[in-house]
Amino acid sequence: GGCHGSSGLLPSSRAKGAMASTEKSVIDLRPTFSWSDLAPIVHEFGDFELVRSFPSERDQNLLLRCIVGGEGCAAGDMVVFKVHNPTDDVAFVECQSDALERAAA
Repeated sequence: GGCHGSSGLLPSSRAKGAMASTEKSVIDLRPTFSWSDLAPIVHEFGDFELVRSFPSERDQNLLLRCIVGGEGCAAGDMVVFKVHNPTDDVAFVECQSDALERAAA
């Protein structure tokens, strides 16, 4: 997975230096889509309904319930749909995904 070694996935504020006042932070750039924005994309993976949103500092997480069983889910199954922050490095996203898969196992 993407979590092994010292790849510097969690950037140090010391290494990056002080952020200029005009720069936006990762928190400012956190995705804030509505369910109506995301539903068409979610429905490409199956028939889901929104149960709730989870609070998150840097990305957006939605708890969804599978309405009709199909490929990848059974009716009633709960899944988390995660929208990553656009500033996140691919290795960081892969590390988060690996951690979620391990936690679910």
